[in-house]
Amino acid sequence: MSTATAPRRTVERSQLERAIERAMKLGVEVMGHGRMKGSHQRVYLVPSQRDPERHWHIVRVAGNRLICDCASRVVCCHRGAVHMHLIVAAAEQEAHAAQISAELEHERLEAAADAADEPMRYWLNGGEWDAS
Repeated sequence: MSTATAPRRTVERSQLERAIERAMKLGVEVMGHGRMKGSHQRVYLVPSQRDPERHWHIVRVAGNRLICDCASRVVCCHRGAVHMHLIVAAAEQEAHAAQISAELEHERLEAAADAADEPMRYWLNGGEWDAS
């Protein structure tokens, strides 16, 4: 990373943090999501602060950037709301993956215990295999 981009990223980070704070304070949150028909970019629908009942902003995910259609010159609260939505979704997905991994490990241990128990069942049944 060049020295010219380091201060810029710091400024963007602080702007993003302020945008997240504004979004939380104003209760701005993602109301819908989908994909653009031609480019297949992910898009998020966020209500406008001025007229939340009739006006919406579209925030697109372009690579690693969030692009809002509003006129703000700094990182807007719409982008802050989408950023938080993505963070929460990633955390939920990670938690779900951990649950699945734990369940698979539990099943593996049960199968290993059953396999280790099989010779004992054979002996207890007088040489007859137990079908259970």
